[in-house]
Amino acid sequence: MITIFLTLKGEEFKEVVKRMVKQRREERLKEEKKMVVMKPQFSSVFKTSLMLPASHGKGVQILKEGSKPRRTKAEILAEKNEQAAKQTKIKDIEEKLKLQQELNEKL
Repeated sequence: MITIFLTLKGEEFKEVVKRMVKQRREERLKEEKKMVVMKPQFSSVFKTSLMLPASHGKGVQILKEGSKPRRTKAEILAEKNEQAAKQTKIKDIEEKLKLQQELNEKL
């Protein structure tokens, strides 16, 4: 079948094949970029240890470069309280600004 295509539509068929090969290479490059990049200290331990499983579980996410440790409940609560305090300050400032504008309008 390929021989028939080459005979009838030689150049067009070659261009299609080249385009498909190029597309496949680009897809492979994208897949390679998704590989896990580990922090150097974890990488050295990982390479020397035979005890670590090479699976794709939750532990792999911790080894990724730029990963953050899990926050404790206390840290989450503290952050929520901080955000609530900021929102309260913003509302207070908005109310004061509104009162100031009303006073300016009366004058």
